[in-house]
Amino acid sequence: MPFVTGGFAWGQTKYSLGCDTARVGTTIGGCTKVGAFEDSNKKTVTGWTAGAGLEYAVTDNWTVKGEYLHKNFGKNGVRLTDINFPTSDVNNRNFKTKVNEVRIGVNYKF
Repeated sequence: MPFVTGGFAWGQTKYSLGCDTARVGTTIGGCTKVGAFEDSNKKTVTGWTAGAGLEYAVTDNWTVKGEYLHKNFGKNGVRLTDINFPTSDVNNRNFKTKVNEVRIGVNYKF
């Protein structure tokens, strides 16, 4: 039987910014010429989800299903700090976070 689904979604994201020692002294990838650094920031995000799938009754109690879900958490702002320039607002970033998920499952009905 085909079905559609949708609703509220939440999750935790981790954003990272860094420059390793191999890139110090260059401007490749936005690295500074001062020194290596790394920063990360975790954030709980909320948004919406929508999807569709198929569920098939194998017996009266057992079903198998497959579904696709698209989750959209919108635009999220996060501050990632380069320790070489801690007061710079250059590292205030906005990210659009989206997730596409395919799931398969087996259900037992009591």
